[in-house]
Amino acid sequence: MEPTGGGDPNAVALKEIVRDLASMRDAKGRRLEVFTVPSPGVVTDPEGELMAASYVNFYVANTTVTVPVYGTPNDAPALKRIEKLFPGRRVFDVPARELLLGGGAFHCISQQQPSGGKRG
Repeated sequence: MEPTGGGDPNAVALKEIVRDLASMRDAKGRRLEVFTVPSPGVVTDPEGELMAASYVNFYVANTTVTVPVYGTPNDAPALKRIEKLFPGRRVFDVPARELLLGGGAFHCISQQQPSGGKRG
C-alpha cells in the first residue's frame, strides 16, 4: 500500500516496505514489479481506537475479487487500482469495518481454491 496523506498512521512503514520491495529480486535475478494501492488512512473502531484496515486483504475467486472498504475517501481509488491488477475478474466492494472488529477481513477469514484453468 502507499500512504494517503500526512495523517496516515502507517506512512513511514508503508514507504519503507515499498522501498525495500523495489530493491529486491526474484530467484532468477529479476527486479520485482511493485504495485501499490492507497492506504485507507485512519480507520477507527467505535471507541476511537485505530484499526488495521487494508484494501489488500481482498478475496480472489475464479471470476471475482471482493475488496474490503471502510467508508473512507480512498475506497474508490483503491478499487480502481485493484481492478487494473485483475483483468477479467469482476472487482466489487463490501463494507468491512464491522468484520474488521473481529480481527480480519476477507482474505483472513477464507480459504481460496480457484479452479486450475489453462496455463500459458
